Amino acid sequence: MHQTTKPVSTGQSMHKFVWPCLGIFALFVITVPIAITRVSQMEKFKGAHVKSMTDEWKMSKSSSAHP
Repeated sequence: MHQTTKPVSTGQSMHKFVWPCLGIFALFVITVPIAITRVSQMEKFKGAHVKSMTDEWKMSKSSSAHP
């Protein structure tokens, strides 16, 4: 009983990992701008997509770090 197996090329085996990774990256690229746009349109965060990154936050954070 001699079984002959066809060797899988390296390119074919790598595609099993590359395509899912590209799909996840594509979902990230599509959803992040949509999320940023939606958050910046909310009244609470008007004009800023990340509220915690204001100049006041940087000043208060750095002043508390240095006594």
